[in-house]
Amino acid sequence: MTEELKVVFTIDSDYLSLVDALGLDFTRDGYDLTIPVYVDKEEWQEILSYCDGNVEAIMYQLFENHALVESCSGYVVEHI
Repeated sequence: MTEELKVVFTIDSDYLSLVDALGLDFTRDGYDLTIPVYVDKEEWQEILSYCDGNVEAIMYQLFENHALVESCSGYVVEHI
């Protein structure tokens, strides 16, 4: 069984309408929105190696949306 990870991206709340339009789950945290994504550990390792740790490239691999990527200020990985 593959281990699943929760990756939580932080974006500016000015992008709320885009997040809603994309139908993404989110939580409001002050002036930011946090968006959780669940990926298996192997997939996450592939994404990290392909993107060389670049947060914008990582987010694009998962969401494929340039506007969302531009608003990202970081991410946190949680083991679940």
